[in-house]
Amino acid sequence: MRIALEDLDTQVSRFESEIDAVRQRENRDTALLESGATNAKQLSDLQHELETLRRRQGALEDSLLEVMERREELQDRQAAELATVDGLQVN
Repeated sequence: MRIALEDLDTQVSRFESEIDAVRQRENRDTALLESGATNAKQLSDLQHELETLRRRQGALEDSLLEVMERREELQDRQAAELATVDGLQVN
């Protein structure tokens, strides 16, 4: 179970890193969009990219939530099993 928890921790870190990268890209694109230093084609491309980034961030956040829920369930199961082991050792 410890290995499974470590794997889930790795996934959480990866998702958090990807979400951070998407946010940074979104902030950069938003700043560029708001600067007004873009032509019509660039404006359209930036708007499309921002929509794509928002969808990607939403999907990543959903995946992160699922992994965190699985991790919590596994932690609960591990705690229950450790309590059982402790109970058996006492007897």
